[in-house]
Amino acid sequence: MSYDPHPIRWIDLVLPHPEDPNRWLTLKADGPFALRSWYYAPGTRTEIRLHLDVRTPEGGLTGCLHCGESPLYTKTVMRWGLVALMALPGAIVAIWSVTFGVLLMMLAGLIGGLLSRRELVCYACGAQHRGFRMHPKHGPFDANLARAK
Repeated sequence: MSYDPHPIRWIDLVLPHPEDPNRWLTLKADGPFALRSWYYAPGTRTEIRLHLDVRTPEGGLTGCLHCGESPLYTKTVMRWGLVALMALPGAIVAIWSVTFGVLLMMLAGLIGGLLSRRELVCYACGAQHRGFRMHPKHGPFDANLARAK
């Protein structure tokens, strides 16, 4: 058994609601192997079955946990509110010193990029998988694959 310097601490699944397609539900677990094979949708007795066979031993996914379909694509989610909050001092300083203000805003953008997170999204049902390993690699969004689904 090898030591993993970056253990998976939590995962989020954002799934379409089984009764209302305009609503989403979020399931949280301590890791990909803490998931059960079924859950009840909140406020209903509708059972949601998960396809746990798409998990890899490393904690990645080969397909969607919700519908079992593959492929998935990788989406980068920026925390724009945090970036704007960090860039605000740079914008204020730019009033007195343009160079220093621009440098502060660039630093805020760099830090915001480092704090961004990646999630896996299913082409078929739109379920979002957060906190899973990115192995195997899933490419960025491909419009041709989306049209095929």
